[in-house]
Amino acid sequence: ATPSSLCILDELGRGTATFDGHAIAHAVLAHLVARNVRVLFATHYTSLTDDFAGMPGVALAHMACHVPQSKDSVSPQRDTASDDARSNAADVTFLYRLREGV
Repeated sequence: ATPSSLCILDELGRGTATFDGHAIAHAVLAHLVARNVRVLFATHYTSLTDDFAGMPGVALAHMACHVPQSKDSVSPQRDTASDDARSNAADVTFLYRLREGV
């Protein structure tokens, strides 16, 4: 890959042992970032956000979704998924918008 490349990686390392998958994902992402490759990198390894936050040329983002709060919550809606979303996952609405941050 070169700085003119666009590399799209989804869930790299998934299906391996947790530490092995994280190591694979980290190594590949570090390699691509060091070579200034444009990358869209989707991962469930949330610790990678800590590893790469603040690095020059790296922007952290997430795909927005709407998750209604349960009846016990004080807030009427949530912009991004959380652990609460698992209890009413059928109500998740994907907004197809890329938002800054994690």
